[in-house]
Amino acid sequence: MLSNISIKFRFVRKIKPSTWVVCMLLDSALPYKRTVPSWLKLTSEDVVDQICKLAKKGLTPSQIGVILRDSHGVAQTRFVTGNKILRIMKAKGLAPSKPEDLHHLIKKAVDDSYFHVGGKTFFVL
Repeated sequence: MLSNISIKFRFVRKIKPSTWVVCMLLDSALPYKRTVPSWLKLTSEDVVDQICKLAKKGLTPSQIGVILRDSHGVAQTRFVTGNKILRIMKAKGLAPSKPEDLHHLIKKAVDDSYFHVGGKTFFVL
């Protein structure tokens, strides 16, 4: 894991008149080698079936990616199947109607527009 960490930016900051501190921002990078790890026993068809099964349960592409990573050891679905999760879902007709980021923005706006006072709920436009 440490081989994937790279120093993105380095700068020096003055704390006191006589004290300087070197600050570094670390960033992770994907490995250059885009092949399936030798220890991964899942095939491309198994991963696609798993994506379809989870999509039918109503999970979003990012939730599916987290489950595949944590439970099945698939770090990058694109390396195993050749396609991203959302593209696989679109090909099978299981893609959500609106993009995930737009859905969360709408949900946040609606959640923020309600407020509660004395047991009563009010909606503000």
